Amino acid sequence: MSDMATPALPGWYNDPEGVRPHQAYWDGEKWTGAIRRETDQPTRKNRAWMWVVFGIVAVAVCYLGLLVVALRWLTSGGFYSY
Repeated sequence: MSDMATPALPGWYNDPEGVRPHQAYWDGEKWTGAIRRETDQPTRKNRAWMWVVFGIVAVAVCYLGLLVVALRWLTSGGFYSY
């Protein structure tokens, strides 16, 4: 491989030989032999479930917070505490 095609910074790069649809890891000095399929990279579709879980958790936390406030208010007498 020529110096022009060799990456300078460590990281995942497309197959240096260009024959397979995967990426190889360059450690800054040499190819390590570690490979990953291009489909192993996170995609927008793969991350969508995280937003769904985040939304469910956020709604649950808000609901529980309101429930705690309401219960404290009701047990302290509510409107009739004066």
